[in-house]
Parts: sequence; structure tokens; C-alpha cells
Amino acid sequence: MIYFKHYFFTIFFLYYAGCRLFFYQDIGQNRNVLHQVPEWYQSQDIRNNAKIFEIIGFGDGVSFEEARMKARNDIAKQIKIMHKSNFSIDEKLKSNDKEQDYSLRLHKNITEQTSVELDDIIQIKSEYRDNHLYVALKYIHLPTAQKIKYKLYLSGEYNCNNKNESKYLSKTTLMKNLKKIIGCEPNFEIVYKNSNWYINIEQILTLIPSYEFINLWAGYSDHAIKVKSTKNLLKKGETFHLKIDAYKQGYLSLFDIYHTGQTVLLLKNQKIHKRTHLIYPDINKYEGLEADIPQNHIDSKDLYISILCSGKKDLSRYEPIDNKHLASKHSFYFGYLLEDMKGCNVASEIVHIRP
Repeated sequence: MIYFKHYFFTIFFLYYAGCRLFFYQDIGQNRNVLHQVPEWYQSQDIRNNAKIFEIIGFGDGVSFEEARMKARNDIAKQIKIMHKSNFSIDEKLKSNDKEQDYSLRLHKNITEQTSVELDDIIQIKSEYRDNHLYVALKYIHLPTAQKIKYKLYLSGEYNCNNKNESKYLSKTTLMKNLKKIIGCEPNFEIVYKNSNWYINIEQILTLIPSYEFINLWAGYSDHAIKVKSTKNLLKKGETFHLKIDAYKQGYLSLFDIYHTGQTVLLLKNQKIHKRTHLIYPDINKYEGLEADIPQNHIDSKDLYISILCSGKKDLSRYEPIDNKHLASKHSFYFGYLLEDMKGCNVASEIVHIRP
């Protein structure tokens, strides 16, 4: 009976330990190494407490980079599953003792590209045990405007009495959504860093996914200037022209903003006297602009912006272009353009390109 008791105790201990420990093989040393798994990592109770739009990923590894990579992959897999169906929820956020209605709607047009654009990630827990690191990361899976609202509420107080200085920005999809969601038109800037675009509001950065970038802006015309494409929906390889009408004196410039946010200069400080009608490019010299789709993309959108200013603008940072296919890797200046166009009349047009 004594031997039986010891045997039973040993089996029970190993069974219990198996729920708390795991082995991995160190190939270089050809040996098994035993690690004790943190309780929070094993139970993943952090994930159970998360809101439906707060996606929690877990990862472990011998280095911080390996653990984060696994956690990001865990998040990406969950996003991919979510894309298979639409869902809608209603939340109430409490900020400064005031409850705010908060609605979330995600649709199928949020593509799986999200899975590789996870720079907007928060580390919520980490633990180092026996030369092994365990991490939990959180990704806020919301459309850009909703995510901005959520992050502003998390930060506490923020000023909602700002008034943006651009009539063009007031008409964009982004600003309309922000005004509807947070109740005002905040001043913001667009920042390019780490190969991504971010919206900066009161030093709070929010990633703009590449698939959503062009959709945040808008086609727009005011009383002084209009720009219109001869075709709004093009097939790859088709040519088209831009028709520009200016109704007052000033200096006219035209920009092409790619779906990546790369910005190139087409016309620079062209003097306009009273009412003028222009076609770009000159039909007497060129067949037109050629519609193109970047490699590894199924379609594309280009944003064309024309500005009419009372005086010449310093546009030296923008690269001139005479070939629609060319835009250097150093031409991510759209954020600067939004600043440079202040005080000018603005018109824009979005062109859709299909295979």
C-alpha cells in the first residue's frame, strides 16, 4: 500500500503540473527545458474581459521580438475570422462622469489587409520567467474615426471646442465622421512615420490603415476653383485628363496623391488671370494621364487636389512629375500639403481604377 500511495501521488502531481508547465526542445543543445507558465497567460482571462472590439493577442518566446510577433499573429488570426461576417454592437463609454453613447459597426469592406497593419497596438501585460518572455497585446479594431473617439475618451479630458481652419477638411469623410462621433471638428495633423500614416490629435496618434486612406478624404469644389476628371471610373492603362476651372485671380497648383499618400506636383504656381479653363495634361502635347494599379493590389484610387492661392506658395518639397508611373519613396508629403493649402481655395477629385 505504501508503494501504491507514492505511485498515485506521483501521477497526480505530474497531471497537475502538466496544466502549469510546458516543455520545449532546445535544438542547439538537444535538451528539454522546463518552464512554468504564468497563470494569466495560461487562463487568458484578459481576453475574456475585453470588449468585442478590443482584440487581445498572446505570445511567448525567448526574446521580446519573438513574443510580440506571436501575439501579433494571434491578433491577425482573430481579425481574419471576424471579417467573415458583419457585426454590430452598442456600447456606453463613461468619461468625466458622463455617459456617452458609443456605436460600432464593422463591415466586410474592412479587408484582410488589416492583419498586417497592426502598428496601433498596446502592450497590456508581460512577464519574464526562466529566460522566457510572455506578453499580451491589445489592438483596437475600429474604423479610424471610431478609434480616435475611443482613444480620446481613454485619455480623459480633451478640448472639443476646436475649429479646423480648412473648408476642405470640413467636407472630408474623416471630418464629417469625427464631427458626428465626438461633436466637433478638431484641429489635427497627418503624420508619416515608420512607413505608416497617423492622425495626431492632442499628441494622441491613431494609425490610418492603407486600405482606408483615400476613403477618408473627398471630392470637393468651392466657388473659386473646380477640378473634374474626364472619367471617374477607369480601367488600368486607360488615359484621362483633368479639367480645371478657376474663377478668380491667383496662383494655381495641382497635386496627385496616390492611395499610399505619396504626393507629387503636376502644376506649380501657375498665374491665373480672372476666369480660366485648363486641361491637364496639355492635349496638344500628351495623350493624357495613364491609370495604373500598384503591384499586388486589385484596384486603386488617386486623389487629385488643386489649390488657388493669392500669392505664390513654397512648393520646393514636392517633387515635380511628368510620368504618372513615377513617385519616389521620399514623396510622402500629404500631411504638409494639408497645412500648405490653408488660406487657399481648394478643389479635389477622386479617380477609381479597376483591372
